[in-house]
Amino acid sequence: LSLLTFIVLLTRLLFSGKKNVVVQRCRIHNDASIDISKDGRLLVALLPVPRMRNTNHWLGVYSLEWGRLGQCLHTAVLEQTAVSVALSPTARHLAVGLGSKRFTSTHRAHNHVFALLYKLDSLDSSSRTGLSPIKELEQNWEQGFTSLNCLRWAPQPGQGLVYANNAGQLIVMS
Repeated sequence: LSLLTFIVLLTRLLFSGKKNVVVQRCRIHNDASIDISKDGRLLVALLPVPRMRNTNHWLGVYSLEWGRLGQCLHTAVLEQTAVSVALSPTARHLAVGLGSKRFTSTHRAHNHVFALLYKLDSLDSSSRTGLSPIKELEQNWEQGFTSLNCLRWAPQPGQGLVYANNAGQLIVMS
């Protein structure tokens, strides 16, 4: 390898627009579409849906560590459109805020799942995706229907979640 060839290859690598790309394609519609763990080691992002009918929605958790930058560590398939993702302060849990489904008058007495909570399993676990569902957060439609806009963990472990809805309310869940 000549010095000139080495310099050309190094220049291409350093000035490539793909050098530090973590996720090749993601679906960003607001600042709640991605989140970075407090320790800076993980990134969660909503992923685009393949252009097929009746396809589920996806999210991915990626490494931000230099040794494995951009490696997909966990994935989840969602039946509903996600509008917000948040990693817990300990980076052991993930909250996914869901967009509202269209509903009819017969659905008014039912509960509406507006968020999902997952536990991030270790990479050595038997979980196929590395994400174990642990809870669905529901809203009762009899109290009036609102849709979720954003969901975040409180800054300290154990303080719970904060979410905002389209009625302009901020709700703390401990």
